Amino acid sequence: MKSKILMIAITSLSLTANTPIAQSTTGRKIERVGKDVEKTGESVEKGAELFKKIFQKKDKDKTENQGGNTQGNSEDSNSEKTETAKDTKNTGTDSVNKKTSNLALSNPNSLKPGDVHPDAVVLDVDELFPFYDGAAIVRKGTSTALINSKGEFIVPFNKFQFNYYQNKSMNGFFLLNKAFSSKEGTGFVNSKGKYIDLQEFYGVTDGGRVIGDYLRLKTIKSNSYTYVFVDKEGNKYTLTELGPISSSEDAILYNGRVLFANNYKYGYKNIENKIVVNAIFDFAMPFSEGIAVVGAKNEFGEMKYGYIDTNGKPLTPLQFSRRPERFSNGLAKVYYHDVLHKYSFIDKKGEIVFTETNSSYYGPYYNGYTIAITGRQNEKIRDKEGKTYSKEEFLKLFGITDVRQGSVDVELPTTLISVYLSSGSPNKIKFYFDSIHDVRNYGFIDVDNGRAIYGKFSPGNHFNFDPVSKLAFAIFDKSKNSSDKTQGYINEEGIFMIVKGEVSKW
Repeated sequence: MKSKILMIAITSLSLTANTPIAQSTTGRKIERVGKDVEKTGESVEKGAELFKKIFQKKDKDKTENQGGNTQGNSEDSNSEKTETAKDTKNTGTDSVNKKTSNLALSNPNSLKPGDVHPDAVVLDVDELFPFYDGAAIVRKGTSTALINSKGEFIVPFNKFQFNYYQNKSMNGFFLLNKAFSSKEGTGFVNSKGKYIDLQEFYGVTDGGRVIGDYLRLKTIKSNSYTYVFVDKEGNKYTLTELGPISSSEDAILYNGRVLFANNYKYGYKNIENKIVVNAIFDFAMPFSEGIAVVGAKNEFGEMKYGYIDTNGKPLTPLQFSRRPERFSNGLAKVYYHDVLHKYSFIDKKGEIVFTETNSSYYGPYYNGYTIAITGRQNEKIRDKEGKTYSKEEFLKLFGITDVRQGSVDVELPTTLISVYLSSGSPNKIKFYFDSIHDVRNYGFIDVDNGRAIYGKFSPGNHFNFDPVSKLAFAIFDKSKNSSDKTQGYINEEGIFMIVKGEVSKW
């Protein structure tokens, strides 16, 4: 009503303003009308406010009469509002602080590490094996099957007999002991469930070896060494005349390069069997992170070492008298000839990052950190900037403060592991500690997301997460009863997404 009256008044004033006013009396009358309209509008507004208060009071009295307990309903309502506000606030915080949150979007119910997700898949199996490339072998009795990250069967039981021992099946190559429809040991199944027939090769399971993204098969014809590398889709690449290298470095295809020997000199070929680095070195190692250690003797017969890239371009001159280490996590260790305990870490530009001169021996870098070893005792942990931490200080970086002094152990490799066997380096740092209440906790540090996940996991867990499925096999102790455990696959928040069903007591 107010708006209509105001509109009429404004229209009247507008019309008057556009018409010449001959007499001042008429103008004064119009002005009085405008003031009266404003007063009427104010009265209407006050009336509306009064009506609103009356009806709100009636609704409130009606609600109280129906609800019975006014105070209880009011508290419940306030509680709901507070909880909603809290949830909204936490959601916003989690969105901003993804790297420091212990819970991801896959954990909407604030589950704790070791809990079983409400939507977890339960499998009636006897044994679970690690995930590789998004798939895992499971066993029931003497039969095996292949599942995906949702717990769905890619390959059902009693179709293939997979080899699950001694790291034979890995990186998406699931080797066969037996294919029930053909010969024994004649190929593999990839992580998509595709069967790759390799009947032309003898002893795939016994003689084959998974190296990175390839299955290597070997044939020897007279003195010429020939290897066949098969990728996950079954494409075959034959590399000839590689020659004997050594028992540990023989035919390692990594970073797209493989060593070959010619008249006791070493070079590199690519997957197409083409020479990309001529055989000019007296010493050579497989590539690691796109860089290889090579060596050659000078005019005095002294071996000097350096680094090259995959095209043979020098990263450093052949200047090191002591053989340097491979690159790991972007850094490599080089040794000084004249000082026993002196060494430096260099980056991929060949520049020194920091130098160590005391007796502490730091291992290779993984996940941005290295640990020092003196004898058999773990000492300081060092980051890539050269800053050192005690083990307790290291856990504190990731929010763990409830630690009994002297009870912490952090597991970082002290020697360079064979990166060629797996698809990548370890992506989590395993640790354990005793709380101030003497509760032993096992867990892992997710450096990429800046968080620590821990609880009453069993000590034998490795927390090796598959980069495709983001799952790792784990065992959690639910109580002090040794048989009261949860076994299955956890996500990166430590929540079980796939669990092994309970064993029948019969």
